[in-house]
Amino acid sequence: MTAAEKLFREIEELKEAIQIDWDYLNSNVHREEERVRVRSHLDRCEDELRRLTEMYSACVGGAQL
Repeated sequence: MTAAEKLFREIEELKEAIQIDWDYLNSNVHREEERVRVRSHLDRCEDELRRLTEMYSACVGGAQL
């Protein structure tokens, strides 16, 4: 598996994790501390997604996902 393929796979897995968190937040009313924890996780995931996307773009010569 090439570096670009590995990055693409990581990006897809991270996108799935973000969707799961959003679905969880939207599913029910949760305690505020739980919502804060999930939002914090979402922020970290989105930062990592940006980083991986930049790496992927550099790896494939500037192509966008």
